[in-house]
Amino acid sequence: MTTEECINVAAHVATEYFSKDVKPDHILSKSRRREHVVPRQVIISIIREKMGLNFTHIGKIFGKDHTTIMSSINKVNNLIEVDDGLYVTIHERIMRAITLQGKEKTAIITFPSFASKTSSVLTDQK
Repeated sequence: MTTEECINVAAHVATEYFSKDVKPDHILSKSRRREHVVPRQVIISIIREKMGLNFTHIGKIFGKDHTTIMSSINKVNNLIEVDDGLYVTIHERIMRAITLQGKEKTAIITFPSFASKTSSVLTDQK
C-alpha cells in the first residue's frame, strides 16, 4: 500500500469516527481547531507506525515541521495512556481499514483535493 493510499484510508476513517463535520481537507489544513488537530495527530501517528516514514517526510506531507510531527506522535501516545478506550478504538479502526485495504486491493476512497495535496509531496520524495 502506498503512503497516499494509507493517508486516504486513515483520513476517511478518522473523519467518520471523530465528526461528520471534519473533512479530509481539514486534516491537511493549517487549522488549529481541536476537531481538526486531534484526527490529524492520530493519522500522523498511524502513518509513522504503518509506513515507517521519518519525521521530516511526514512533516512535508502535512505541511508541518518535523518537531511538530514528533510532538503529535507523543501527544497521541500520551492520550492512549490516559484514555486508551477512545484512541485505541480509532487507532484500531484505522489500522484495520488500512490492512484490509492492502490485502483486498479494493477501491480506495479518494478525496480529490486531499489526494492532489499528498500526491505532489509524495512525488517530490521519489
